[in-house]
Amino acid sequence: MDTLGAAMREAGLRNVSEQECRLPWDFRGSGKRMWEMWYDIAAPYRPIVDDLHARTRAELIEGVRKEWDPRQTGPFLHLGVRVVVGVGEKA
Repeated sequence: MDTLGAAMREAGLRNVSEQECRLPWDFRGSGKRMWEMWYDIAAPYRPIVDDLHARTRAELIEGVRKEWDPRQTGPFLHLGVRVVVGVGEKA
């Protein structure tokens, strides 16, 4: 199952359509603060991160921060959100 639409069809819906939108998301804060916030609210992923070897965990966080640092302009971290919306009819 590669897409939301495929999952909807597999669940028995018909006349399925899906649309992807990319939305800007400007987070007021640093990459460090964003990571802390993500870690605090992403409870399902916390055990995965926590179970990593200390060095691997540090490399993960450093890699994420390297991606985010160039997106920092003044007080804002400019990220984006990918939203996929699907509609279908019950069969």
